[in-house]
Amino acid sequence: MADEQAEDAKEKSGGKFNPKMIAIVVVVLGGAGYYFMGGGGTEPVDASVTTTTIPLDEEADGPILSAGTLTVNLAGEGTRFGRVSFSLVLVEGVDPLTIEPKLPLVLDAALTELAAFSASDLLGASGQEQLRTVLSDRAREILNDEDERVVKRIVLTDLLVQ
Repeated sequence: MADEQAEDAKEKSGGKFNPKMIAIVVVVLGGAGYYFMGGGGTEPVDASVTTTTIPLDEEADGPILSAGTLTVNLAGEGTRFGRVSFSLVLVEGVDPLTIEPKLPLVLDAALTELAAFSASDLLGASGQEQLRTVLSDRAREILNDEDERVVKRIVLTDLLVQ
């Protein structure tokens, strides 16, 4: 009779799966996961924000805003004129309407920079590239700030030296 009670007890305990043991294993594994995955620490987590600055030349091109045409007396001997039309290539996501009120500042700087060139400077490809670079730098200086980059570069759409 003692053997029958031992077999009955073994069958009642579930044999392979004991629900109490499964519950204990689940609780222990859950607690270990909580502790090792960072939830068990007592120190507050520092919620600092890190930002990555993308270089301006790697940002996507956005809208293009025409600045118009400028005509100016060029530096050097004789009376030589230069006429240039250019556009501002904005950074992707910038609304051109927010730039238009400051466009006269860019045009004024462009007049000053263009007047410093001689006719022979502008006739060569290197002079045109230099003009592009100078105008781009001035436009970025005027319109971009530390928090928001607006202008990516300047493109020349027309250049006439007479």
